[in-house]
Amino acid sequence: MEQSVLLTEEIERGENPGDAIPGYDGVVYKARRNNRAVPGGARKGYRFIYCIHPPDQATMLSVYSKTEQEDISDSEIAELLKDAEYRLGLE
Repeated sequence: MEQSVLLTEEIERGENPGDAIPGYDGVVYKARRNNRAVPGGARKGYRFIYCIHPPDQATMLSVYSKTEQEDISDSEIAELLKDAEYRLGLE
């Protein structure tokens, strides 16, 4: 994948970049992107946690750098998704 392609552009094309996070029926994804300021490629870069829900709407749940936060817990993801569903009136 060409690095200059924005995550939002991929999502708008109907792609679901990244990996589906288990336990969320293919609704929540984690995409990795390089942080040019930090050597180590995507492995040391940014993490974008987003959901596709309803099927035609993408919502960013979290963005973090691996240099500042090692990982995001399942409970944090669940809480972020619950908050997003509430804000979108999907509960």
